[in-house]
Parts: sequence; structure tokens; C-alpha cells
Amino acid sequence: MTTPVLLTKMELDAEHKRINDINTDLDSLLEKRSQIDTFQNISIKALLANTSNATIDVFKELVEIGFKKRNFKYQEKFNWWKRYSAIGADIHDIFKVKNRYIYFGFFLILLAFLLNFLDMLG
Repeated sequence: MTTPVLLTKMELDAEHKRINDINTDLDSLLEKRSQIDTFQNISIKALLANTSNATIDVFKELVEIGFKKRNFKYQEKFNWWKRYSAIGADIHDIFKVKNRYIYFGFFLILLAFLLNFLDMLG
């Protein structure tokens, strides 16, 4: 078992400075990491991969919402909008996940271009 060591004021100040330097470095690294993860700083390959992953996740969770059993109280049966409000809130929660609005929107744009191209061919 080790015995506690008392530090002088100068040694204590040096330790505080070292801890502050480490925190500053960590903050700068986290800021750089968040800038790299933004939508503007990704490659086309990563954009397509993220779009496909987000689209698959959205469709999977939409199917789960479609088959989700909802229990409403008898009094809520007279308020017909409660059911649709609950479904809308669940759908909104699906899209609130990080950057899904952007990637699923990009998928819809690609789908619109594809359908327009197929319409022009036919």
C-alpha cells in the first residue's frame, strides 16, 4: 500500500497546468471530430453508404410502426385524431435520429430522378 505524497504549491500548479492542457487538447480533438462527421465533409462513397443505411433503417422502422399494437382507452376512441397523432409522433421520432432527414431526403431525390428518367424512356 502506498502512502500519500504531499505536493508543493509549484508541483500542484504544474499538475493543474498539465490537466488543463490535456482538456484543451481533448476539446480541440472533439471539435475536429464533429467537423469531420458533418454532412459537408464526407465523400460521395460515404454519402451513398450513409444514404443506403439510413433508408434501410427508416423503412425497417416504418414497417415496425405499421405493425405496432396500440392500446387506446375507451374514451380515446371518440377522439379519432389521437391514433393518427400517435403514429405521426412515432414517424417523427424515426426521422429525428442523427442526419436521417438529410440522407432519406437524398434518397427521395435520387428516386425522383430515377422515376423521371424511366418516364422519359417510356
